[in-house]
This record gives sequence, structure tokens and C-alpha cells, in this order.
Amino acid sequence: MTSEGSFIQPAIPRFDGHYDHWSMLMENFLRSKEFWELVESGYIEPSSASAQTEAQRKKTEEMKLKDLKVKNYLFQAIDRTVLDTILKKDTAKDIWDAMKKKFEGNAKVKRSHLQALRREFETLEMRSSEGVTEYFSRVMTVANKMRLYGEDMQDVKVVEKILRSLTEKFNYVVCSIEESKDIDALTVDELQSSLIVHEQKFQRRNGEEQAAKRALRYLKGTVNYGIHYKKGGDGELLAFTDSDYAGDMEDMKSTSGYVFLMNSSAVSWCSKKQPIVTLSTTEAEFVAAAVCACQGVWIKRILKELGQFDGGVSVSDCVFRLIAKFTGINGSPFSSVVPIGDATEATGLASSPSMADDAKELCLAFVLLPLASNMHDTMILDMFLVY
Repeated sequence: MTSEGSFIQPAIPRFDGHYDHWSMLMENFLRSKEFWELVESGYIEPSSASAQTEAQRKKTEEMKLKDLKVKNYLFQAIDRTVLDTILKKDTAKDIWDAMKKKFEGNAKVKRSHLQALRREFETLEMRSSEGVTEYFSRVMTVANKMRLYGEDMQDVKVVEKILRSLTEKFNYVVCSIEESKDIDALTVDELQSSLIVHEQKFQRRNGEEQAAKRALRYLKGTVNYGIHYKKGGDGELLAFTDSDYAGDMEDMKSTSGYVFLMNSSAVSWCSKKQPIVTLSTTEAEFVAAAVCACQGVWIKRILKELGQFDGGVSVSDCVFRLIAKFTGINGSPFSSVVPIGDATEATGLASSPSMADDAKELCLAFVLLPLASNMHDTMILDMFLVY
């Protein structure tokens, strides 16, 4: 913990073999310390101190002390194996100039590097699997190196290069930008933000296209499949239900699913994201089972209207069984209950006194309220009023 008024000293940039990057960091570091003039102009020790006035001697001592500080920074930044190759180390300027000649090279070497960078810059193309951010990073890396070697790299030159080297999916975006914006005034950052927005739209569209293709592939592969409905049978209605937990990574909602079988054939099914964010697998299972039970009540009424329901086994039993199981409220007049779902964890909800309130809230929201609004089902309405 630093004391009040103090601050952390900036770290001295270490030379790692990349002279262009290191020299930029080191120059900024020395400028922040107000020592850069000693690297640019250098410190020349006077030949005779006797001819100097007191003020001049004081000024000379200050400059000498500053030069020693800059040399100290350079000694800490440069590895010993590199320092051993520098013959003249009398002043900070001597060390800096030696590093510049050794690693940056003379004018011919710089020109050669610049030619190679120009060729690389002109041949840059966005890859089909590359994102906007990655491509901009590659382009700006080369452009900044060219600037360090003396190339005049204005934003308009970089912008034009990027616009003509994007992949084909950005063609209409490029046309729109060229028609609606002034390219000479458009900055690289503005272009990048605009392209990122369009890229996100592409990604959402591609996700929808992939989902549609997956569905079409499934339909094509199951075109000869069907549901066989047999004559006769005991008319038993079976329901199966299950739920995942927080399967949607965007809103963390779970997905419920159920299927109803009559005479071993599917008559109703559903797979749908739950309307709430459940806090446990127990709650997710309960919501799935409750939705399935409500659907079972609706199917029972349809069967009654069709004259296919004999009253031997009622799907309403499922609702009352759920109410009794998850809230402790008993009231089902039926002894036989069609089993629904696999709610192993949810079953423990009823036996845990500490979770009774959670169970009642879920039962009220997903079982009683959806069904009590139908006045024809007086048993459920009475149960709701008692509840």
C-alpha cells in the first residue's frame, strides 16, 4: 500500500530485440522524465572548469547528473550481452546512437526494410475465416512499422487499403461506406467500429441460417419417418417430460419438453424455452412437469368431447399429484395416477420444510393460476381457492 500522495514509478522498458518498439517506449519514458534532450543533443563536458562562472559550473553539474541518470536507465533497459558490444559508453547519447546504428541500420538498410513492408502492405488480404478486429490488427501492425521507417502513412491510405481488401461478404458494406461517407475524413477507428457492427449482423444471420439448414437436414433425413396410430388399445394416456438447466447461454433460461402417448403413439409434444430463469435444476424440473400437467388437462377435455374418455384414469390426477407432491396440499379424489416425467430432484422439494415456500410459489404460478381461470374445472378452482 503506497502512502498518500505517492505513486507507482513507471517501469523501465526492457530491450527485447525489437528495436522499433523499444525505442518508442524508451523515448516516451525519457520524455516523461524530462531527460530526452540529453539523448537528442547530448552532454559535452567542458574542457576546462576554471574558465566557467559559478552559475555555469552549477549548470554543468546538473547536466552531468542528468546524463548519469539517463545512462542508468539505459543500463537497466539493455541486457549485458548487448552492452558488451557497445564500445563507446561515455554519454547517454553515445549509447543511444550505438543502439540505433546496431539494430535500426543505416539509410540503405532502412530503405530495404521499408520496401519489404510496402510489398507486404500491398499484398495484405482479409482471410475468409478472419474477423474484422484480427484483420485490422494485421494491417495496423504493418502500417505502424512503415511509419517508424519514415513512411508517410495517413489514415486515408490505410482506410482505402482495408476497403479494397475485405472479403466478398463486405462488398455491399464497402459500397455503402464509399457513397455515404467522406473517405478522406474517415478515420481507421471509425471504419473499424462500422465494420464490426456489420460483422455482428453477419454472425447473427449465419447462426439463423445454420439453424435452418440443420432443421432442413433433419427433415430430409426423416422424410420416410412417421407416426403409426393403431386401432383399439386400452386408451391409456402417458406423458413424459424433462428439462435441461440454463441451456441458453445468453439469457440462462432452461428448456422444457414433453410428449403425450396414447396407445403407444404420440398425440402431443412440445419443446419450448421456459418463461423464467430458474435458480436450480429442481425448479426447472418442476416448471417442466407443471406445463406438461396443464397440457394433460387440456387433452383430457378434448378426449371427453370426443367421447374417448371413460373416467378410469384422469389426467387431472397429474395436476393434483403435482400439487400434493410439491406443496403438501392434498385433495385429489383419485387413487390411480398416470406417472408424468422424471422429477427426481423435484420430488425432494416436497419433503424439505425449508423449501415449502418456493414450492408453493412455483405451483401457484405454473399449475393453479393457468388452470383456475377455467371455471369448468371446478375441482381445480376449489383447490385454488383453498390454496
